[in-house]
Amino acid sequence: MGSLNNRNDYQKVSGVQDQILANEQAERKLVASKLRCEQEISAWLEHLTIQLTEGGKELMREVEMTSNQLLMDVRRRDEDARDNWSKEMENDLDMKFIPKELEKFGFLVHGKLLPSSCSLKLLTKIPDVSVGATVVCCIEVEGDISPFVKKKLVFSVHRERNESVAVQEACSPSKESCFQFSFVIPSFGDFTVTARLYNSQPKSKHVNMAVKEQEVMVVQRPVMAKWTP
Repeated sequence: MGSLNNRNDYQKVSGVQDQILANEQAERKLVASKLRCEQEISAWLEHLTIQLTEGGKELMREVEMTSNQLLMDVRRRDEDARDNWSKEMENDLDMKFIPKELEKFGFLVHGKLLPSSCSLKLLTKIPDVSVGATVVCCIEVEGDISPFVKKKLVFSVHRERNESVAVQEACSPSKESCFQFSFVIPSFGDFTVTARLYNSQPKSKHVNMAVKEQEVMVVQRPVMAKWTP
């Protein structure tokens, strides 16, 4: 009896030790992953800084060259009074710099699961698509996806003028790599169904849907999200 109790105690202690070891290994892996990301972002920022500096110098050279050309035109017109200033000519002298807004710089991925690993499908049959009908879509993922990464999946539906349509998660099949969502068509019009992973830009996948009084047209256009390792 005593031997059996000792064996059970040993198994419990061994199980606790294994769990502690597994937790320590997971923490070390996370720390290494965090450090690697920080180093990659730092190197990318350094490269981006060089590109921005060179781009700024190029813009300054363009300003200098353009202003010199316009200055020559102004002086030439001063010498020849027969040239009249037009509205277009005056506009040429009014130079402005319009900065380009930078899009989202990048995003974090988990494992090998990229936005390009996803595909968006329309499950509702086209004859069943009409005003008031519930449309069901599915995004399929190549490979396994954890509950944590699942939270990074974003679905949206927009009408003309960027009006949003309410979307709700539908009952998905037991297959863990397929996630369904649905929305109700409120009226006739054009709709864009979008699915994003990691909120990446540009949109990872989208489906255009035109609901007319006489017909329904669905155009599925996969747009692969750009990602550079």
